[in-house]
Amino acid sequence: MFDTLHLMPLPSPLIPTKPISFGRYLLLQRLATGGMAEVYRAKLLGVAGFEKSVAIKRILSFWTHNQDFISMLIDEAKIAVQLNHPNIVQVYELGKEGEDYYIAMEYIEGFDLRRLLKSLGNKVIPRSLVFYIIGEMAKGLHYAHTKTSAQNSPLKVVHRDISPQNILISLDGEIKITDFGIAKAATRSHETLPGTFKGKFAYMSPEQASQKELDYRSDLFSMGILFFEMLTHSRLFGATNDVAVLEKVRQASVVFPEKPPLLPQALKALLLKLLEKDPEKRLRSAQAFLHDLNQYRVSQDHETMGTSEGLSRFLKDNLPQEVETLREESTRLVTQTLAYDKGMTVTRTEETRHSEEKTEGGGTQILVTTFEKMKDSSWGYLKRSPFWKASWAPLLGVALVFLLYGGYHFFQSKGSMSPREEKLPITSPVAPVVDKTPPESPPPPIEIRQIVPGDPPSLIPQKSESATSLSPGSLSVQAIPWGVIYIDQGKKGWETPMKPVELPAGPHQIRVYYKPDRKWLTKNIDISPGQKMHCIVQFGSQKTALECTP
Repeated sequence: MFDTLHLMPLPSPLIPTKPISFGRYLLLQRLATGGMAEVYRAKLLGVAGFEKSVAIKRILSFWTHNQDFISMLIDEAKIAVQLNHPNIVQVYELGKEGEDYYIAMEYIEGFDLRRLLKSLGNKVIPRSLVFYIIGEMAKGLHYAHTKTSAQNSPLKVVHRDISPQNILISLDGEIKITDFGIAKAATRSHETLPGTFKGKFAYMSPEQASQKELDYRSDLFSMGILFFEMLTHSRLFGATNDVAVLEKVRQASVVFPEKPPLLPQALKALLLKLLEKDPEKRLRSAQAFLHDLNQYRVSQDHETMGTSEGLSRFLKDNLPQEVETLREESTRLVTQTLAYDKGMTVTRTEETRHSEEKTEGGGTQILVTTFEKMKDSSWGYLKRSPFWKASWAPLLGVALVFLLYGGYHFFQSKGSMSPREEKLPITSPVAPVVDKTPPESPPPPIEIRQIVPGDPPSLIPQKSESATSLSPGSLSVQAIPWGVIYIDQGKKGWETPMKPVELPAGPHQIRVYYKPDRKWLTKNIDISPGQKMHCIVQFGSQKTALECTP
C-alpha cells in the first residue's frame, strides 16, 4: 500500500547503490516507500547459480512490533499464497530476516495505474483500453472472490484496497492486482500510523468508510470508482481533506462531468450499477459486470475491447521516455549484478554471515511460502551449513558422486535385480517424470527465454497442414513456484509465467520442468480453433499438479 514515494522518513532506510544481501535475496533497487513498507526489486538466489527476479516488500519496524498486525498478516498470507491467476500478483512467501518481516512476490516491470495516469497528464486513455484494463481487473477479482479451500469451502477473499497504486500494468500490457490481504491486516490492527491510508479514502466503498462489515461487493464499488476516473479523466470523490472525502464516499453521490470525454447514457447506467450505495442493489459479482460490459459493447457498433498488445503500444507511443528509462534501468541492474557476482562474492558471504550472527537460530524464518523445500534448496541455507563451509566439502561431494555411480554400474553388471522385477530402461540421469512415464530421450537443455509480443512463427512448433489451416488458439502457463515450459517436441524452454503463445488448433503436449527438485510434469491438451487455454502448474511436497482450462 503506497500512496506517495518517500511518504515518511524511514528508521533505517536501505537504498542500494550496489546489491545488498538480505537472507536468500539480493536487494537491487528500492522501488517505493510508504507508511507500511518499502518495496525492492530483488533476486532470489539458489544453488548452481540459479536466480529469479522478485519484488521484496520489507515491513517497517513500526509494524513488526505490533503483534496484532503480524498475526493477521500471517493469517492473510496463508490465503494470498493460494491465489494463482494471470491478473493477480503471485505472492511467494512471507518470511522474517533478523527483525525484518518481508513478503516476496512476483516482480512486474511497468507502472502502477496511479503513476500511469499522472504521467499521461492531459492525455486520455482510449476507451477500448479502459475496457481492457477494467475487464482484466474484473477477471482477477472474480477469481479471488470465488476462491475455495482444498475442502471446497469459500475463502471469502476481500481485497479492501482496490486503488490505483495496487493496479499494476506491465510494459507488455498485462494487468495485475497486488496487495491482497495486507489492507485487512493494517485496518484490523489496534495502531494506525499517520499517513498509512493517506489518499486511499477516495477509493473506499460507503460501507467501508462507515466501518461496517465488508464482503466482496466492497471491491466492486472500488473498481467502479477506478472505471469512472479512467473513463472521465476526473476524480469521483475529490475534496480538500480526508474528512470531506470520507463524507462524500459515505453519501456515494455520483456526478458525471459535463466536459469531454462525455459518456453515452448506457455506459453511465453500467457505471451506476457498480456505484450503488446499497450493496444489495449493486451488481452481484465481477463476472456479472463483465457480462454487462460485453453486452454494452455489442450494442454499440463503435465500441471495441482493447488488448495487451494495444496497451503495450499505447505505453510506448505516449510515454517513450518513461518506458526507455525502465528498460535502461533493468539493463543497468543486470550488469551490476553480474559484476557483483564475479567480484564481490566474498563480501556478500561476510555480510550475510554477520547478519546471521545477530539472529538467534541462524537467519531467515519462512512463515508462509509457496517455495516448497526452500530451506533445503536455497543458496543461503546451504551456505549456512558448517559442512559446506569446509574447504574439503566439494572434493568429498565429487568423490561421493563417483562412488555412487560406480556402485550403481557394478550392481547392474552383476544382475542384482530380482527375477520378478521388470528392469525399466534408464533414459535420463536427471529427474523422474512425475506422471511415471520415463522420457524417451534426455530432457532438452534449459534454454530459458521470455515470450514477447511479435515472436516469429518459427519459434512455435508447427503441426500438420490440416491443423494449421484452422484458426489458431493460444496457450498461457503459470507455475508455483516456477517452471520451464516445453511445447510438443520443441527444445526451447519458456520460463513461467508464460504469456499467451499462439498455437495451431489440435493436440499438443506440455512438459514442465522444475529444476530445484528435478521434477517433470506432462499433460496432453487439445486446443480448439480460437480457444484460449490457460494452465496452472504446482510443484510441492503436498501437491504436484498440472491443470489446464479454456
